[in-house]
Amino acid sequence: MVALHQVRRLASFFLYLFLSVCLLSAGAVASGQVDPTFNAAVQQRFNGQVHTSATQTDGKIIVGGRFTVVNGIAAANLVRLNPDGSVDATFNPPDFYAHLNNDSIFAIALQSDGKILVGGVFDGMSGTAGSGRSLHRLNSDGSVDTTFPPLNFATTPATFVYAIKVLPDNSFYVGGRFSYNGLGSFIRLNANGSTDSSFSPGFSYDVSTMHVQPDGKILIGGSTGAGGFLYRYNSNGTVDPGFAAVTPDQEVLVIKQQSDGKILIGGEFATVNTGQYARLARLNTDGTLDVAFNQFNTNTNGNVAEIEVRSDGKILVGGGFTVFNALAKPKVVLLDQSGSVDDTFTATLGTIPQVTVLEILGSGKILAGFGFALPGPSGGLAMLNPDGTTDTSQKFDVGRDSVAYKVLLQPDGRILAGGVFTVANGVTRSNLARFNGDGTLDTTFVPPA
Repeated sequence: MVALHQVRRLASFFLYLFLSVCLLSAGAVASGQVDPTFNAAVQQRFNGQVHTSATQTDGKIIVGGRFTVVNGIAAANLVRLNPDGSVDATFNPPDFYAHLNNDSIFAIALQSDGKILVGGVFDGMSGTAGSGRSLHRLNSDGSVDTTFPPLNFATTPATFVYAIKVLPDNSFYVGGRFSYNGLGSFIRLNANGSTDSSFSPGFSYDVSTMHVQPDGKILIGGSTGAGGFLYRYNSNGTVDPGFAAVTPDQEVLVIKQQSDGKILIGGEFATVNTGQYARLARLNTDGTLDVAFNQFNTNTNGNVAEIEVRSDGKILVGGGFTVFNALAKPKVVLLDQSGSVDDTFTATLGTIPQVTVLEILGSGKILAGFGFALPGPSGGLAMLNPDGTTDTSQKFDVGRDSVAYKVLLQPDGRILAGGVFTVANGVTRSNLARFNGDGTLDTTFVPPA
């Protein structure tokens, strides 16, 4: 059976051939050349995936994942939202892509000078090959920082950057599934992107998440392939001997630290140090288990992928569950400081597989991102009120993938395109659009929705 992505690639290939023949017949380009003046694009508002976000000091939110359009505006896996949730049109990042069609952004981190570190799985940007570069730096307006050096990550389909954490001096840690200059999958780079040779833990497991403590020590979590792990390192790259052994039976996906120093971890695990702590546990500052928190929870039926601590100390937890500690709490739950469920909070996100992003805004509202979104009006983002209900006044469309199945060149040089899409050149069009000869949308042609 031919896979869907293969069908889409074939459709895109034949579309490219058909357009090339049509344009050649009109004398538009030289033989075998792509016409750079032709800029038509169609997009579909479904299957958008949001994996990560970062909030700037001005309240704007940078969102990353796997998508091509947000609220009708083209955005290749990275977009910046204004504090009110509208798309920031002043932010113009490059298009991130991968040759195996698995391009995605998993990590965003902000340096104090406004520059933006972006990590994930991609080969290049805006038509420029990057040869396994899964980490790039952008200027504050989204343009590529050309002073940032090429980084020699191993080039395989399974090379990912999952986590980036910036230090006060703008040096930063990077973790994921990669090999960087023989240093392994957990490294530290200087502020300018050069290797910090003083930090060399030689780590080889998949690092899914990191957290830098106020004292400079760093917690890392992830998967060994046979189970999960959580370690604490000193800033010189040595393992902290004062941190107790933590042995989750499956992957750790998220680490957050409370204001009292206690450490929250979430993930795929059912047990930690053989105790029943389904998907969520809390550690004391020395790594020992806080046994009073979420103990004997055996009935949480999906992973915990995100944790945020509110200013009142209550804990927001998001993931793939529909039941949390035997209570119906789909995808997002609010806990008090003891770990008990707060029944005044009920999320109403509908049918989505999992929540991977939670950002608490200054208004108290919560921006929720979905790792895998189903077709529907919310795409891969939703705004929640402080009580968990969906803010219906703020809707997002985060889309991925489209295909044009048929094109027709009119005698006047304009081009009709039909297929499966809902956006053409940033304007809503339902599966049918007409373009001028230069690729701009013919706005006089408005087919029925």
